[in-house]
Amino acid sequence: MKFTLITNNIDLYEKVKNKKDLDIIFDEKYTYGDVLDIVKKKLQNGFELSTHPLCGSIKPNETPYRSILITKTKELDVNGIIIIDEAIETYKKFQNNMKTPLWIDRVLRDFRYVDCNILVQTIEKLGIE
Repeated sequence: MKFTLITNNIDLYEKVKNKKDLDIIFDEKYTYGDVLDIVKKKLQNGFELSTHPLCGSIKPNETPYRSILITKTKELDVNGIIIIDEAIETYKKFQNNMKTPLWIDRVLRDFRYVDCNILVQTIEKLGIE
C-alpha cells in the first residue's frame, strides 16, 4: 500500500525522504493550518486518513509542526472529512484564542522531535519501506 505524508517538519522529511512506499508533500513554509487544508483537499479527491490530524498531546496553537499520513482509496472517506473539518475548526479556535508563539530554536527543535517521533513510529508499525 502506498502512503502519502503531508508535513512541514524538515526533521521528519529528512528521515523518511527515501522510503519508496511513501509519497511526500513537504514544505517548511507550510503552517499547521496549511497541512490540514492540504489533507482536506486530498480527502475530497479520493484519499483517506491513516493518522489522526490532531494526534499527540500538543495543542494546535503551541506547535507550528504537523504531519499526517493518508492513503489512496476507492471510496470517499466521509468520516475522515468530518474529522479533518473538526481538526480545522479546532485549529482555528486555538489560533483565535492565542496565536502560536515565535519560539526560540531549541523549543522548535523539541516540537519537531515530538512530531517526527510519532510519525516515524507509525511508519515503522505500518511497515512502510
